[in-house]
Amino acid sequence: MRLSKHQLAMASSLVFLLGGAVAQAQDSTPDKQALIDRLEAMQKTIDELHNKVNSLEKEKQGTAPASGAENKASDNNAGAASARGTPAPVPSSSVQVSDSKSWGPAPSAGEQGLPATPMPNRPDTTGRLVSSSRPDNAPIDPQFKGFMRLFGTDTYFKLGGYVRVNLNVNNKEMADNTEMVPSGIPVKGEANYGSGENVSFHGKASRIDFELRRNTELGALRIYYENDFYGSSNDYFSYHFRQFYAQLGNLLAGQASTTFTDDDIWPDIIDYQGPNSAAYVRQVQIRYIVPLMKSGDDNMHMAFAIEQPDSEVDLTGAGAGADSKNRMPDFTARWRYESPRWHVQLAGLARDISYRDGDDNGQSVFGGGLSLTGGMTVFEKDRIGAQLAYGYGIGRYFQDASGHNTDAALTSGGDLRPLETLGAYLTYTHHWNDQFRSSLTGGYLNIDNESGQAGDAFHRSVYASANLVWQPTRDFWVGAEVLYGYNRHNDGNHGDAWQVQLAVNYALVE
Repeated sequence: MRLSKHQLAMASSLVFLLGGAVAQAQDSTPDKQALIDRLEAMQKTIDELHNKVNSLEKEKQGTAPASGAENKASDNNAGAASARGTPAPVPSSSVQVSDSKSWGPAPSAGEQGLPATPMPNRPDTTGRLVSSSRPDNAPIDPQFKGFMRLFGTDTYFKLGGYVRVNLNVNNKEMADNTEMVPSGIPVKGEANYGSGENVSFHGKASRIDFELRRNTELGALRIYYENDFYGSSNDYFSYHFRQFYAQLGNLLAGQASTTFTDDDIWPDIIDYQGPNSAAYVRQVQIRYIVPLMKSGDDNMHMAFAIEQPDSEVDLTGAGAGADSKNRMPDFTARWRYESPRWHVQLAGLARDISYRDGDDNGQSVFGGGLSLTGGMTVFEKDRIGAQLAYGYGIGRYFQDASGHNTDAALTSGGDLRPLETLGAYLTYTHHWNDQFRSSLTGGYLNIDNESGQAGDAFHRSVYASANLVWQPTRDFWVGAEVLYGYNRHNDGNHGDAWQVQLAVNYALVE
């Protein structure tokens, strides 16, 4: 801490006066009454200097000098201290921290010059509203609740996430019993097709995220990080990286949910996997958002991105040593219109899908598709969300088809063909009252197989869920969910399964 020049002057005067008193006491021996009179005169001088310093400090800070009542209270405090034979206390306001930045809450979006997103900040079990990228870095919460300034900087920090414990009960063994993945349900003729019940108890859906924000010469900067603990299907608490990206103004770089998806229609569900047919994947990308229009609370924008490629080719019938290849990034774009009660989005995807065998022979095909999504608030608080996506060679972008080589396959004649893909889902959330809500979700995904594919190639799946969530406070909820899944292979063999999930969730920060 640094004293001002007025404070130094007061301190110097005090030292001078005390020094004079001590010197005189050493040179002579005055009577008791004379010494008391001199000390009272010194105290009066100190009080006058003290009040003057307070007035100057308040004027420096742009406030009015202390009122008469305040001065009187200060005089009374000084007199009481003098009567006790101790110096008068110095108010804390007279010693200021100079040129430093302290801890404190972040100013609101309006104070930082940021626009407010029209998307409603509604109750949600998944956290996707917070993690989603917004035009101009507009926050989902314009008040920046939970943000604090890092000491000594202009950067604001927020720690988030939640601790969640799940109890899952299946009527049969699946590829992963901790979530509902229809493509992992055993079909007739496979192991576990007739297996009995299975119980899993885990905390894998727990999540940690943090966010940094600051204003720069080039615009508002946001850095977002997120992980959960779904790192291994055999481990009930294994680190799993989800997202880590930076967005400066409207330029995003890092790993985030694909530009082809719509985070704002994701169902309010307990199940970690989500709808089988959701076009959703997190991957490295560079994205640029182009604002087109803003009118009141509405806005319209476009976004363009180059994203991480990953050709998933069914190599049945290919030559020895065949492997999928990535020759160029995936290209995504979307157009979006938003208002406080509804939004609509049209997204497109274009990509190259290739493979090569051990003799360096191979083929490549074009893949591409469209996704139409939208959400709407009805009956004051209820919410409807829907997606319809269709294309060729886009299988890996869907929850249930990813990892099953559903982008392209060889015909019986050896020609590489992109696989026709259709994915759709519908979700509805109803609020029974301020604390209870329920969601119904249904999804359908279909892959048209090629003649050269094996009988166990993925062909079709169905997903359905219904839940009840009790959320008495912002940072705590408990819920129960019933899920159904159906899986069908290329040869017609199929299987289905039921699952019940119970969950308790505590937010790290309210």
